[in-house]
Amino acid sequence: QLQANCSAATADDNGQRVKHHLKTRHDNRRQQQTNSSNTNGGGRRFPQFRKAQEPDRLLGFHFRDILMPATFTVPLPGAIPGVRKSWSGPLQWRDWPETQELIAEVEHRFNLNKLGKHGYPGAQMSERIQLLRYQNSINCRWRRLRLRLHYNGWRTTFEKAFEGGPVAGTWNGMIGRRSLFLEAARRAGGKTLYFEDAPLPCFVACDPQGINYGNSLPRQASFYRQRADARPSERRSRQWKELGDCLTQRQAKRPQSYADSCSSGRQAPVGRFLYCPLQVPVDTQVWAFGGWIRSMDHFIEVVYQASRALPAGWHLHIREHPSSRQSFGKKLRALQDERFVLWNQGTSKSQIETAEAVVTLNSSVGLHGFLFDKPVIVLGQAYWSFEALTTQAKCVEALCETFSRPASLHYDDAARSDF
Repeated sequence: QLQANCSAATADDNGQRVKHHLKTRHDNRRQQQTNSSNTNGGGRRFPQFRKAQEPDRLLGFHFRDILMPATFTVPLPGAIPGVRKSWSGPLQWRDWPETQELIAEVEHRFNLNKLGKHGYPGAQMSERIQLLRYQNSINCRWRRLRLRLHYNGWRTTFEKAFEGGPVAGTWNGMIGRRSLFLEAARRAGGKTLYFEDAPLPCFVACDPQGINYGNSLPRQASFYRQRADARPSERRSRQWKELGDCLTQRQAKRPQSYADSCSSGRQAPVGRFLYCPLQVPVDTQVWAFGGWIRSMDHFIEVVYQASRALPAGWHLHIREHPSSRQSFGKKLRALQDERFVLWNQGTSKSQIETAEAVVTLNSSVGLHGFLFDKPVIVLGQAYWSFEALTTQAKCVEALCETFSRPASLHYDDAARSDF
């Protein structure tokens, strides 16, 4: 009915109708949820509605409750001209030749994202059982069916309705339906845009190829040197380092457990140290671009082993990620000694400023180290880690060798400035 009304309306009236319809439906549902909460003691609310995981950060329009699946596309009021938001896309049973292969690939990435790399030797049996249970559950089968129907519908839509170069954009685009949405556009001959939080504060990253290490930025210092040579005024400017003043502390998602893991009541260890921030275990940075590091557990074991090679008077500061719902406090406290210290107090910015260097898998904290003129040791894959910008450790032996001479860490300041 909404489609019929919109197609009969003028362009201006179209947007107003959609806006009024969505606002009215949103207000009604919120009022119904409030009444249900008051009468049922805050019980389960409207299981037939799926809550949106993220606001529409690109267009500034937030649908809090979306009835799934929605089989139509509406233009957003006040949005960028020519930009349309697809709620879910049309559904279609007829498979394309690549459908089954793509669904299997997306499901594999989903397992990595939610459960980590549990196939490696040493994984806990409970983790493997959890993975097997999910793969054979009704929820998993229903998820695969939905992905299949959505991809078929999107691919057909792009083939028929978007001739002449469609552009499909989405946030992250690494897993789930969003990755299928971009793949459908790509196979139909269209272009893609990936959006993600930039590692530097106050910025959003947009790339046609991917996010983080998967983006299209060159990995050669010569490219940025030539570009800087053509812009001498920008090369002389050091304004980019002022971004360090914009760094803020993320709010902990598990404040009580995070506070318990802090070293409250203890004095900060004395001596020179390397700062090593942990990352969210299920982040795409870990399972997609971790390189030879299999998981955060593996990362902790590797840096602990390397900390044995630190010279006298040096130690490693380990800091848990405040946004991670999984705490490694128990494991880290068991390993703690004079060379391996768990220290969650203060902010990441303060630890970068006082550290001699930063050690990371591929966290944006490594790039933040550039802002404070700190050497950075990278174990995984990061688009800002190449040649003279950082020190790359591609195996345990290389990391131990680097830790054995921390005072000799260096970098090319001119290459960083060009980058």
